[in-house]
Amino acid sequence: MFKTLILKEIRETLHNFQFLIATLLCISLIPLGIYFSVKNYEKQVYEYNKNIEDYQKESEKRINATFVAKGFRRPSPLIIFSNGINDIIPSQVNVSRYGITTVIKSYNKNPFSALFGNIDFEFIMIYFISIFSIIISYDSISGEKEKNTLGLFLSYSVPRWVIIIAKLFINFIILIIPTILALLISFIIINENFFTILFSKDLFMRILFIFIISLIFIFINLNLGMLISSRTYIPTSSIVILLLCWCFFTLFIPKISPMIAKIIYPIKSQQIIDIEKSMVKQNLRKECIKEESKIL
Repeated sequence: MFKTLILKEIRETLHNFQFLIATLLCISLIPLGIYFSVKNYEKQVYEYNKNIEDYQKESEKRINATFVAKGFRRPSPLIIFSNGINDIIPSQVNVSRYGITTVIKSYNKNPFSALFGNIDFEFIMIYFISIFSIIISYDSISGEKEKNTLGLFLSYSVPRWVIIIAKLFINFIILIIPTILALLISFIIINENFFTILFSKDLFMRILFIFIISLIFIFINLNLGMLISSRTYIPTSSIVILLLCWCFFTLFIPKISPMIAKIIYPIKSQQIIDIEKSMVKQNLRKECIKEESKIL
C-alpha cells in the first residue's frame, strides 16, 4: 500500500503546477545568486591583493618610529553561500606606537541589501525555499479532506503514519531535486580556479555541513506544513496559519530577539564603550609621557 501511495503522490506531483514553479524558480534563483556572490568574492580578493601590494610598496625602506603596520583579512570563499557578518567585522588592523585601530570596510554599497540581505544561498533558502515548502505542503492533508479522498484511504485500513510518511517523502523529494539541480548548474558556471579553491580539503566539509543544514531546514518546514495541514479542514485555513508562522519565525523573532536580550541583560552602547576606551588611551598616553620625561 505504501508503494501505491508513493506512485499516487508522484503522479499528482508531476501534474502539479506548484512543482513546475518551484523547479523553475530554484533553477533560476540559486545559480543567479551564487554567480553574483562569486563575482563579489572575486572583487574582494582583488581589493585584498591590491591592498597588500600597495602596503608593501609603501613600507619598503620606510620603517621608523612613526611607522604604522597594517594587517589585512583575506575574504573567505564561503561568502558565496552566506555573507554572514563579513561586512561588519574588521577588514584591516593598524598597529602603531599609539595603539591598535581597526578598519571596517563594507564591500556592499547597495542600501537594499543592507535592509534585506544579499541574494546568496542563505537568503534564497530562508525566504524562497521556505515559502516553497509552505506552498507545496499546505494542502497535503487538508486538501485530501476537502476532496473527501482521505476517508477513502483510511477505509483500506491504511495506518495514518503511512499516509503522512508517503506525502512527506514525496514533498521532500520535490524540493530536493530542484535544489540539487540548481547547485550543480551553479558549480558548472563557476570558473575552474575558484572551483578548486572551493572544494579543497579545508572547505569541503564546511560546504557539506551547509548542505546538510539546508536539508534539515527544508525538512523542518515541510513537517510544519504537514502538521498544520493535518490539523485543519480546508487548505485556505492551512496556508493562512502557515504564512503567519513563517512571518513569526522568519521576520518577527530575528528582529525582536535583540530587543528582548537588551531588556533582560542591558549592556553599554557602542558609543559609551568608545568614549571609555578613548579616555583610557588618553590616561595611558599621559602616563607614557611622564615616564618618557623621567627617562630623558
